[in-house]
Amino acid sequence: MQTEPVKPDRPKAYIPCFLCGEGAEIKYSKKDKPYFICDPCGLQAFIRKDRGISKLGGLTKPRIFEKTRVLDILDTLGALKLKLSEINSAKPLFSKAPDLEVAEKALLAEKTRLEKELNQLARISDKPGNSKGQDLKSKTNSKG
Repeated sequence: MQTEPVKPDRPKAYIPCFLCGEGAEIKYSKKDKPYFICDPCGLQAFIRKDRGISKLGGLTKPRIFEKTRVLDILDTLGALKLKLSEINSAKPLFSKAPDLEVAEKALLAEKTRLEKELNQLARISDKPGNSKGQDLKSKTNSKG
């Protein structure tokens, strides 16, 4: 009777989905090949060649995903603030503009969601043993 070799326990690792930017957990097939499935958008990616597996290992080094996501959030927040400013400028003073109000409400909801995610990432960077936490916080405060 032949038994399967024991696979080493791997810490959870994530990679930014190249389609939507959300974090996708890296998993391993029965043949120990890495793959990931992005839950939000449904993208599946399978890495089969040694070169791709090696490059994937470089992308999953601690905190790379968090830093990349922080920068993406900051860029998006900047764009949202600009769009909100444009909407406020376009609103008529003495009448209602339902389309603009709906757009403004949606943008404000997205801004709130992104700010919450940014705060969660900041808390991750504050965990004990994270020497990169200060670096992450300085990037979020500088874009403020």
